[in-house]
Formats: sequence, C-alpha cells, structure tokens
Amino acid sequence: MKNLLFLVLFTFLSIGLIAQTDVLPPELKSPDSAAINQMANVELDWYAVNGVGMVTYTVQIDTNDQFQSPDEINVQTSAYQTENLTFGETYFWRVKAEDDTGESGWSSINSFTVMNDIALQYPANESTGIVPDTKLSWSNRKGPNVITGLTYYEVQLSLDTNFTTIDFTDSVAFGTFPDDTAYYYLNAKYLLFDTTYYWKVRGKHAEDICEWSEVWSFMTVDGVSLVSPEDAATDQHVTTELEWEVISGVESYVYQICIDPDFTFPCIAGFTSSNTLLLPQLSFGGMYYWRTAAAHLLDTTSWSEVRSFEIINTVNLVSPAEGDTAGFEPLLKWEYINGSEQYELHYWSEDNSTMETESTDTSFFQIYKTLDIGTHYSWKVRSYWDSDTTEWSETRTFLSMETEGYGDLFLEKENIAIYPNPTNGLLTIELNTYGQKRINVSIMDLLGKTVLENTFTFNQGLAKKTINLDQLNNGLYLIRLQSEGKVYTEKLVIDK
Repeated sequence: MKNLLFLVLFTFLSIGLIAQTDVLPPELKSPDSAAINQMANVELDWYAVNGVGMVTYTVQIDTNDQFQSPDEINVQTSAYQTENLTFGETYFWRVKAEDDTGESGWSSINSFTVMNDIALQYPANESTGIVPDTKLSWSNRKGPNVITGLTYYEVQLSLDTNFTTIDFTDSVAFGTFPDDTAYYYLNAKYLLFDTTYYWKVRGKHAEDICEWSEVWSFMTVDGVSLVSPEDAATDQHVTTELEWEVISGVESYVYQICIDPDFTFPCIAGFTSSNTLLLPQLSFGGMYYWRTAAAHLLDTTSWSEVRSFEIINTVNLVSPAEGDTAGFEPLLKWEYINGSEQYELHYWSEDNSTMETESTDTSFFQIYKTLDIGTHYSWKVRSYWDSDTTEWSETRTFLSMETEGYGDLFLEKENIAIYPNPTNGLLTIELNTYGQKRINVSIMDLLGKTVLENTFTFNQGLAKKTINLDQLNNGLYLIRLQSEGKVYTEKLVIDK
C-alpha cells in the first residue's frame, strides 16, 4: 500500500515539473530607465534568454505604464529599432520571451523620453559683424547622443523675434552630412548689411515635428574696415596701394579717392572685386582722402571711415652720409619712389668749378667723371614723372679722397669689355690689367638690390671670365666691378 501511494505522488510531481517552463523574463539593457534625449528611432535592447527550441520576444511600448493601448511587436532578436516616435513624449516598454515550452512573465518596465529640440551653434547669440553669406549651423547631437531618426531639419530666418516677417525658410535633408557629423549647417546668402536677424531650427520625420530651438540673433557687418595706409600717413608713393579687409559674400567694393574730405568733384571712383587697389600716379605732395563700401545683389554698406594720406614730396638720400669721404667715382644712392619715372641728380664742387646735372631711372647713380682729390662736393636729387616734380632733397656733402690703387687704371672703360649685351644668359667679362687682380662683380636691379655677386681673380694681361645669368629674369640691370677702391658700372640687358 505504501509503495502504491509513493508511485502516485511521484507521477503527479513529474507531471507538474514537465508542465513548468524554463524561460525567464528578459532583463532590459538600454536605454536606461528614465533616460532622456532619446532619438525618435531609439533602439530597445535587452539580454537574450535561454529556452527550448526557438526563442522569440514580444515587445510592448506605450505612453503609460499600465499598457492600456500598447504597440506590440514580435521579434526574433534581442533588440528592436523603433521609428517615428513622438518628439518630447515619454514612453514605457517591457519585453517577454517565448520558447517551444511556453512564455515567460513580463520584464521590469523601463521608460525613456524622446528629444524635442535642437541646439544652435553658430553664429553665437547676439554676435555682431557677421558676413552676408554666413553659415547657420546647429548641433547634430542631443546630450551625448548623435541625432538620428529625422528626415530633415527646417531653418527659419526672420527680421523680428516673433517671426512675423520671414526672411527665408529652408530645409536640409537628414543624411546630407556624415552619420557622425557634429554639426549641420545651411548657407544664408545676400543678407542685408547692418541688420539684426533672428533664427531657429527644428527637426522633422514622417509623423511628427519637434519644437523650435531657442531663438538666437546676430547682426551683420555694417561696413568695410580699412587696413592701409594708416590714417594721416605721409611719404606715400606716387602709385599708392589701398587695402581693406575682405568681407565674404561681397561681390564688389566701391571706392572713392578725393582731394577734399567732403568728396566733391574731382574724384577717382569705381568698383573692384579685390580688397586692394593700386592707384594711378598721384601728384607729389598731394593730400588725398579715401573711403570704400561693399555691395552685393541686394544691398550696399554705408561708407567706411574716411582716411587721408599724403604723397611724398622729396627724395630721401641714403649714401654717402653727410660729411663722409668717398672715392673719385662715388656711387650715390637714395630711396626708391614707386611710380617715379626719372630722377634728376645735381652735384657740384665747393668752388662751383664742377656743376653737373644727370638723369637716371634707378635709385642710384655712379659718377663716372673722376673727381678732384681733397675736394668737397655737394649733391641733391629730385624725382619727376610727366610734368610733376618733387621738391629737391636735402643737400649732402662728401669729401673726395685718394684711395689705394688709384694710379692703376685697370677699371677704366678702355680696359673692360662686357659682352654680349643684351645677353641671353651667358655673359663674358674681359679685363686687361698690368697685374693679377681680384674683382668683385655684382649685378643690381633697378631698385639697387644686389641680385648676384661673386669675386673673380683676373690674371695679368687680357683675361676673361664667364657668368651664368639664367637664374635672373629678363630686364634691365646694372653690372658693377669693384676692386682696390675703384668702381666700374655699366647697364646690362638680359633678354633670354
């Protein structure tokens, strides 16, 4: 009897064990419960569970935690990608599992809230000096999360905070930029100058629109900022260059240059697409006033500040300095004036027995006439172009002194041959001397800058040296031979 009772109890226990399922409720992974700033296509993720046969899952999503009217989805993976969720809405979700033997209970309930606005990035709120083709940019992140689940961004720009007057409304398709991009942007063009704009952004998908972002404002640039010359600049060259700051989005600049600050006739005026302007030759000693404005298809800025500059009216001498000693054929130098056509040089001895006037288109002059020993000479220079002339420079005096080796005439013209001239790149210097000589050979451009220099040893008698000038550009130069206090200079033409 006892054995029969034990068999019955064992049978009932076995049947009960077989009827129970081994499937446990899934454990939710992400998003965390009460998570915020989730995307409208947030992925719901949970840990997979073990079961008999194929395990499937049922996901419920609802806007209340009682799940009175949930969306219910069956999936075979341990994750579900939502889509087109309502912006700003809080959702509750749970999952249960099912295998060949039955189904589990529901998991715990998690909640999350979908993002509802966009963060603006540039131009910064209340910024000024913004160019008329600025980029309006906004963040493609909400908190630490990259924004997904949108179809496009909508942008509005207005002249008032209430957006009663819309300057433009435009959109940027979502996916225009890389998936992990930090910022989206829209190019705003032809904005009015010196104007305050208000702008905002929102996101959309097929079933909902999020709230507008906060409203930011910016003010566009009000005019052109001048760079050079500085105001009241003096000693400017005849062909002065004006420069101002570039404004992006501008199609042209208007300029005016006048001889009076009220800009009455006559004026130099025009348009340019560049932010620099090389003026034509102006009058020596003239005082000029200038201003610029920027323009595009829809608007023009107000005039910039007015600046003035004065054109140089004298030549600044360089060397020899006042009271210096010099050789019998000294090299006189002065500062170059851009736009000057010629320089007039006047030099004379203290007893006026020598009075010479020379013209040159360079900023230096080699005196070829041998000067008297121990004699003071004075010199001055002025510049001219067309019919306009500067005042004479200061007058300087130098003392002509005998130098070592003066008696040797090896650097006289009759002992030197430089050919071919013009040269196509190879130049020969032929020198006839009574002894071995070390000659410094230098080539200078018209500004007096040495562009090539070397020292050669010429043996006694007729000796030749060849110089390769391929590295120099075509043009007019001076070649200078110097040794033992003697100098010989000749014009040189390179024509390759």
